Amino acid sequence: REGRGFATIHDNRHALMVEEGHVVPPAGGQIEVGDTTITVPDIRVKFAPMVVVLVTRSPIRAAHSLLDEPPFEFLKKAGKGVDLAEGWAEATTELTFRLTPKIAPEDVDFDVQARLTEVSSEVLVPGQRIEAPALRLTADRTGMVVSGKGTLSGVTFDARWSQRFAPEAK
Repeated sequence: REGRGFATIHDNRHALMVEEGHVVPPAGGQIEVGDTTITVPDIRVKFAPMVVVLVTRSPIRAAHSLLDEPPFEFLKKAGKGVDLAEGWAEATTELTFRLTPKIAPEDVDFDVQARLTEVSSEVLVPGQRIEAPALRLTADRTGMVVSGKGTLSGVTFDARWSQRFAPEAK
């Protein structure tokens, strides 16, 4: 919504730049997507590769809500809700895939680098409150890591949590 940007084709390369705009997921507020780029290196190639560099700023709940939409439904598959944590997320996500008639989740490579701020949760550890001024989140095909300093019901921590995405790590 309220998108603004431009697109170019030069030497068979297509590039699109979103200068400002936002997406509205089912819950949690809007996700700003300004500075996002989409590139097709050679539009002459059938099923050409495409690179999306998605730059987002949003409440964490909004990001969770979008990630829980079909076809991915990441939180549902993990048995969690979009209320897992509150706070803010600023992320740069690189998505790479081929432009084919049907793109399955396993056809999309991704690399996520995010900074989570003002993080709080009473859901992650039942009966306990987690708070962190800033956490770092990274994710790719192999798994996800969240790390940083904060408190668990007032007790300070400097922690690193990781989850592999392989079927045997389920």
